Amino acid sequence: MTNIIETKDLNFGFSPSVRTLHHLNLQIESESIYCFLGPNGAGKTTTLRILLGLLKADHQRISIFGQHLNSNRLAILKRIGSLIEQPSLYHHLTGHQNLELYRLTFRCDQKRIPEVLSITGLSEARHQLVKTYSLGMKQRLAIALALLHDPELLILDEPTNGLDPQGIIEIRGLIKQLKEEFHKTILVSSHLLSEVEKIATHVGILHKGCLLFQGSSRSLMEMKSENTAFELELDAPEKAMPHLENSFNVRKISETTLSITGMTKEQVPVLLARLVKQDLRIYRAAFGTCSLEDLFLDIIPS
Repeated sequence: MTNIIETKDLNFGFSPSVRTLHHLNLQIESESIYCFLGPNGAGKTTTLRILLGLLKADHQRISIFGQHLNSNRLAILKRIGSLIEQPSLYHHLTGHQNLELYRLTFRCDQKRIPEVLSITGLSEARHQLVKTYSLGMKQRLAIALALLHDPELLILDEPTNGLDPQGIIEIRGLIKQLKEEFHKTILVSSHLLSEVEKIATHVGILHKGCLLFQGSSRSLMEMKSENTAFELELDAPEKAMPHLENSFNVRKISETTLSITGMTKEQVPVLLARLVKQDLRIYRAAFGTCSLEDLFLDIIPS
């Protein structure tokens, strides 16, 4: 698939002595949900601001829609919708009135207002004052504003930040709908690891301005699977070690329990049969859990 966004050795610093981004090489495919993951202060919002031309990077090498951002900024931005940090809403106006003000700015057809209200689930609340909206409704209205001019690319900075569980579910469903039904490419930043597994097709992990991982969600899950340990509880772990050490990484985690990494499900019955033949009593044999949080901590250097 073609890349809608590419950066090559992107560096940035707010001062000459302090660099915020280091040789960033992003590759974001068309019609993907690319989750830009990292702790607060990693450089996510800075990167998004640079992509939107709100910050100018020295010697930046940024290509969006196959065009260089420096020389085609206005043409590129017309094809992008964005929500960076807090949405700019007029709380004394209704949702519909907010959209009408932005529609005049974007010079969109009037029919786009009921369309984006329907997409974001705000049709029934269109005549309510925005000050009466819940935080989740305000976030959905902000996304509706970003969708008015029917952009190909949507850039969302922490869209679920501060929302209650119901609000998070609604935004998550909306993001998936925008990709699957309307074929949008979505770049979304987040520090919530749990959200990545639920919505992302691709992931970029940023830490202290460095891109430590970039790839499909499937490849990240494969890494997670590879890091899942098989736990074996038996009566004499020391007798089992000769049958394990040459093939797997093994460590003792209690007097009777071994943790084995690098084992596949297909290898489990073969190993257990071998140990039973050695008259070893097996009390428990099961794969443990490797959460995305564990994998994240493994990827990020201490």
